[in-house]
Amino acid sequence: MRSPKELTRAEIVRAANNFRWTRKGAKWTVIVGDRELPARPLVLEAAGVPPNDPTNSHQAVEILRRLGFETRYVKEQAEMREPENEESLEPRDGLGSILEIASAAKEVPERERERVPADLSDVSSRPESAGDWLERTAGGWAGLVDAEELKREIYDSRLITTRTEPRL
Repeated sequence: MRSPKELTRAEIVRAANNFRWTRKGAKWTVIVGDRELPARPLVLEAAGVPPNDPTNSHQAVEILRRLGFETRYVKEQAEMREPENEESLEPRDGLGSILEIASAAKEVPERERERVPADLSDVSSRPESAGDWLERTAGGWAGLVDAEELKREIYDSRLITTRTEPRL
């Protein structure tokens, strides 16, 4: 078994010629010749790895793009329809600029408007400046955690394998 990252264009084409896929609903597809095939299953098939290989769809698409294949993302039908009862802020009926869109939005209540500073770049108008936060929280973990012990535990936990080895 090879790593899917080591595949060549010829191996993908060869796998596509013999590839049969009957399931529907693959979101990422690739065009090989005149066929549109699911991206991840094709990459796994070409590499000869089992379907539970950790290579995800985005990695498979990146491998295929690197090899010069055209990839496509297919949205679900429910996502493609625009909700009928929601207002759209897309430019329409003269709402072309950001100012026109913002002015068409609902008004901000007066009590909320008072909370917005007149000059957002003025740090002194905020209750506490960022420098105060840093000084107040610096060293907050001192004495609570042994850093060396924490690092050892992290490295040790990475050595533990929780996946069962696949049976062939």
